[in-house]
Amino acid sequence: MPQRKIEIKKGFSFNSIEDNTGLPDYQTAITYYANNLPSAIALDKNIPIFLDTNVLLRGYTVSPERRALLYQFFLERQDQIVITKQVQEEFIRNRKKVRTSYANLPAAQLSDVSDTLANLLLELKTESEETENSKIAKDELLDLFSNFEQIDNLSASEKSFLKKEFAFLSSTFNSQESKEEALGKTFPGRGDILEKPTFPYGDYFIYHELLKYVYEHNQDVVFLTFDVAKGDWLPSNKKPYAHYIYKTFVLNEKVIFINSANKFFEELYATSFDPLFPVEKKVTHYIMESSFEKELSAQFGHLEQSIRKLAQKLDIDATDDILAKHVLDDLNYDDSIPNDIYYELIGIWSIRDGLIEGDLEAIRREYTPEELAEIMSVVKDNIRLINKLILSARR
Repeated sequence: MPQRKIEIKKGFSFNSIEDNTGLPDYQTAITYYANNLPSAIALDKNIPIFLDTNVLLRGYTVSPERRALLYQFFLERQDQIVITKQVQEEFIRNRKKVRTSYANLPAAQLSDVSDTLANLLLELKTESEETENSKIAKDELLDLFSNFEQIDNLSASEKSFLKKEFAFLSSTFNSQESKEEALGKTFPGRGDILEKPTFPYGDYFIYHELLKYVYEHNQDVVFLTFDVAKGDWLPSNKKPYAHYIYKTFVLNEKVIFINSANKFFEELYATSFDPLFPVEKKVTHYIMESSFEKELSAQFGHLEQSIRKLAQKLDIDATDDILAKHVLDDLNYDDSIPNDIYYELIGIWSIRDGLIEGDLEAIRREYTPEELAEIMSVVKDNIRLINKLILSARR
């Protein structure tokens, strides 16, 4: 159990270090980082290892040989691995879609006869059980992931504060500045502002989940991520951002070692862990009935109406000029909609957007008829739940 407690708020967050005397200087922080880097690279047994969502999902997107290597690593380090609440939720939302996208890949993609070590580990691991490489018959990765330590250390009020801070950082970040100036002002999640406009806060939450853990446990941590191309966890040269080191050290006198998972695993196993190319779904055999599309679109419309009615009853702004997604965000910030309902709806909101924008072909490629029927059921179930919340809501 943590020995001390802290709240993410003004004075203890990425962008709000209190201005007081006695703060350590940059050099002290960088020296501490450099002195402790060797043990972090070696993943000393005493250092917690935090995994990004993409590290968990990578096991489903590589060949069985690479999957065996990742499984071996996860198995050996399971007592060190920690998964944050944000990562848990992202993993749950994306796991099924990723597995489906990468199922039934051509044998030419799956096999790597030159990778002797990977093949040996795969043979040892599957020696006593019958498996299919093209179809993950049993999700052994999921079984293993459930053994990792899982934390849930950000309250609703802390998340609300972080969203406001993220919005401020987003509004002040100027991509037109010189490259050096821009990199010196970047922040976790900055790369998702355009890529994930409806919910760009994921990485910012993860950073603060780590920040809080570091303080409360009074120890350094390692964070492994494959998400380094957009440049907000690490710059293109993969060297750490000095201002990330400093901000963490000032608040904790400890650091977060952010490491490129691709570089780490390549050096560990001398092989690439780039994902395979998924096979696009063929849609020639599958044409959705227009009546079903209309019904699904209508149900999303009913869902939006219920969301707005609940917000209005709770005196939360839900006028037509405010996107229903933002109203849903506000209801969650206010603790008026439970997290399980909120994240389930966020996970399917892109389908609602696709229907409204008329992007039906993309929906057809991405989802099977059975999956869409299941999504229809999810929408209807949540309409009923939200309507119950409306009846019981305070006036």
